[in-house]
Amino acid sequence: GIQVLDDRHLKLKLVYADAHLLKRLAMTHFEVYPLESTDTAGRTAMDQPVGSGAFHLAAWLPGQMLALQATPDWRGQASSFGDGVLPHLSRFEFHVTNTGDTSTAMFDRGETVRLGVNPTAFRHFLQEDRAALKPEFAKRGIRLLPTATADITMLQFQMDDGALGIRPGDEEGNLKRRALRQALASCFPYEDWQRLARGPIPAVQARNFLPPQIPDAAGTPASRWNRTDLDKAKKLLAEAGYPQGAGLEPILFCTSNDPVSKDLAERFQANAASVGIPLELDLRPYREVNPFIRTGRPQVFLRAWVLDYADASMVLQSFYGPFAGSVTNFPNFRDQEYDRHFLALRESLAGPARTKALLAMLEILDREVPSVPIDHRRGWVLVQPQLQNFHVHPYEYLPLKHYGWEQD
Repeated sequence: GIQVLDDRHLKLKLVYADAHLLKRLAMTHFEVYPLESTDTAGRTAMDQPVGSGAFHLAAWLPGQMLALQATPDWRGQASSFGDGVLPHLSRFEFHVTNTGDTSTAMFDRGETVRLGVNPTAFRHFLQEDRAALKPEFAKRGIRLLPTATADITMLQFQMDDGALGIRPGDEEGNLKRRALRQALASCFPYEDWQRLARGPIPAVQARNFLPPQIPDAAGTPASRWNRTDLDKAKKLLAEAGYPQGAGLEPILFCTSNDPVSKDLAERFQANAASVGIPLELDLRPYREVNPFIRTGRPQVFLRAWVLDYADASMVLQSFYGPFAGSVTNFPNFRDQEYDRHFLALRESLAGPARTKALLAMLEILDREVPSVPIDHRRGWVLVQPQLQNFHVHPYEYLPLKHYGWEQD
């Protein structure tokens, strides 16, 4: 629990040992927020942001722009770049654009100082055969910096579902439903995903659920299920009790209704149909997908998960039983052995016991298949020459207080 000692001090009492407590306390999820700022009907922390940072919210038009202004009389902080006291700049504006063409043109005209490389920007600024700036843009001093997001995109299954999930006490049925999940995983169009969803910015094919840049990933085994194999899918479908799909009710797959997602869903549907699995599609606006998944009705869906810091527990908590029904454990996976290993992992930073727990959890996930790892995103960011002290950080997206500006 949390006890308020005075206006500046809190006392935390943990219900379990947490080796990463200091990291958690530095996250926005653990910020101390004054109740009186939202203790009004209809208001939330998003409506009334309160903080003690170097910048405060000056203007916000949802879906259009956001402006941050330097906080007057902020406490100050010495720059780690040795160039004075932070913050250096007085105002930042973020503008939302609806197309890659617009954001690319704005950056090319110098109207914006930072641009994540989208397919349009890739074709406009980068050389066709390699990740390097075209000479004309390099001469302008524009910088191209690689980014590697510590994340994982996954194909997931609703484990509370009667046709796909685990039923306590039904050992024979669980084996058949596991085979059906494996068959569906073998039908997913992984190569088409790379080509269509990632375009000219190829992602890193997932070896397992752990992003390759975190220390825990080294030496861990590969998944057996994240490749398309329709012959294997046919055999697994027969093992599940549905030879050539006989007697199998339609399986519901939910994803976004944008053109790329629709194309990929239809390819998944065609692969499944070729082995006898009737895959029904539910395509809806992106903002509606996650709320619909949480109803438990979609049996198969996609999920992306971004790590807040470099530790395997940040990913593997997605399958921790007590988190079922929350925004963390979307598949509602429950496995007592997995949960015991997760607690051991969470309570340690290194050592043989941690490694043993980690490998055991990955083995359980690969055996039970509540989810299949697809890929880890990567890309590049373009930066105008005037923006100083800009460095890519995998866990701190925009450390604004460090940025400086060099006048022409």
